[in-house]
Amino acid sequence: SPDLNPCDYRLWAYLQEEVYKEGHCQTVGELTGRLRRAWELLPVALIRTWIEEWRPRLQAVVDNNGRQIQHLFNRI
Repeated sequence: SPDLNPCDYRLWAYLQEEVYKEGHCQTVGELTGRLRRAWELLPVALIRTWIEEWRPRLQAVVDNNGRQIQHLFNRI
């Protein structure tokens, strides 16, 4: 479930924001370069925070008997 994958609920949004804060890319090469730069500059502390956020999401699935947890996001 994308609700449980930190790459889906945090990383891709972060990379998208970083890549497009300078506007749209004109070429695939420009997009690739921006993505690589954003990835290389991604703070390790931010990744740790995202992983820490993951545990309550996993527990929410257990507490919700394996059902979807999206309705709980404002409480997680």
